[in-house]
Amino acid sequence: SVAGPNDLTIMLNGSPIRGSPFRMNVVHSEADGSSSFIVNTADVSTMIAMQEATIIIQANDSLGNMAIYCNEEPYNTSVMVQSDSIDDDATNIRYIGGGKYEVSVMPVISGEDIYLEILINEEDIVDFPLLVAVKPGNFAANASTATGTGLRRAEAGVEASFFIQSKDEGGNNKVLDEATFNVT
Repeated sequence: SVAGPNDLTIMLNGSPIRGSPFRMNVVHSEADGSSSFIVNTADVSTMIAMQEATIIIQANDSLGNMAIYCNEEPYNTSVMVQSDSIDDDATNIRYIGGGKYEVSVMPVISGEDIYLEILINEEDIVDFPLLVAVKPGNFAANASTATGTGLRRAEAGVEASFFIQSKDEGGNNKVLDEATFNVT
């Protein structure tokens, strides 16, 4: 049945009984992972390492009704995030009303797709688990490195050479972004 206000007509011998139709408020059943989904799908396909990414989930019951009371008794919906490539301490799940949850995650490794799983009541939500492309985060001088003999020894009048590897704050190599280095 459809959650929300519904008219209930009771007939006796072809005529409605007194007070009919009755206004009945039908509420959703328990939130179901296989009927719940991401609201902001475009924001999930790519994430940036060491930066928080926010995902909005719409919790629905098994009939597709929005689970607008999913954070209240008797439902107490369970929302979980699983991945080996996110910072568990930075993961935050917050009920924002209307059956929606805000899920914040922070991927820590870039350069490869990460496996991300979001479950409602121990069931994967629609289109999950998901592979997410993670790009390097912002440049971080304290994580970047320089190597090569030209750093320790040079001959007067001869150009010295060395290699600089720019990295993000998680230590991920930056390879496609341009960095400006000042060498003095």
